[in-house]
Amino acid sequence: MSSQTQILANIGSIGMNNASNAAVTVIIAQGVGLCIDNTIIEFANTQEAILYMITNKNYGKAGYYVAAALAFQNGYNLAPSASTLYPSYAVIDPTAQVVKQAAFEVITQGSNSLLFLKIAGQDPVTGLLQPLPSDQFAAFQAYMTNFLIPYIPVTFINNQPDQLSFNGIFTYYPTYDVNVASAAIMPQLTSFLTNFQFNGQFYCGDLESFVQFGNVPLGGSIPGIPGCRNFRLSNTSLNGVAFADDIVLPSGYFNYTSNIINNIQLVAASS
Repeated sequence: MSSQTQILANIGSIGMNNASNAAVTVIIAQGVGLCIDNTIIEFANTQEAILYMITNKNYGKAGYYVAAALAFQNGYNLAPSASTLYPSYAVIDPTAQVVKQAAFEVITQGSNSLLFLKIAGQDPVTGLLQPLPSDQFAAFQAYMTNFLIPYIPVTFINNQPDQLSFNGIFTYYPTYDVNVASAAIMPQLTSFLTNFQFNGQFYCGDLESFVQFGNVPLGGSIPGIPGCRNFRLSNTSLNGVAFADDIVLPSGYFNYTSNIINNIQLVAASS
């Protein structure tokens, strides 16, 4: 039964359905009933959209925010899905998905929890991560307002890569050509950089091991430098601040300081 019919029935039940006021009664029922019906429909649609986000999108969880960030298409507008009313793109264009890495992080300070979403784009020439340009970042922030939980703010981080510096000693076997070893070091460092897990913690031992062994011992397919006997780091710093062993990356990713290869000394093993 529509709200209009129900209103007319209720008016009739109290004896106000006589001929003299029938026309006025119908108009009132139509106006009020239409408003009520539209409100009920909107509530139902909103409930459906919320339930869809909770059950299918892990609403409010880390994966929810990361998935939304990676789905951002620069230059496209969102529209409610016809079936779920969830905001989505009518056309999926991978070339417009400029966010290449994203990570959600919760930092607890006393009784408060601070929420952060770190993102990074990609240099089309080098393939290395980089921040989104200001216009793309502004569009991204506007886009993400469609996915935020009311009254639960999230801080978006779109920073330049953290700058890693170190001194290194690359010890090679005497039978190995030192020129071949020297030429292999920088590509191996770059390979570690491009395979580093976004927002992962940097461990000096991971880079040392990668140069010597690659990631083959961990089930990967990137070999180490064949002539390397060992590789050791010292004087490590991030953004000019010294650290030892490991460190959290504020931006979520890093790059080496310029000419890092000049900080690496090649030493022939004694035997």
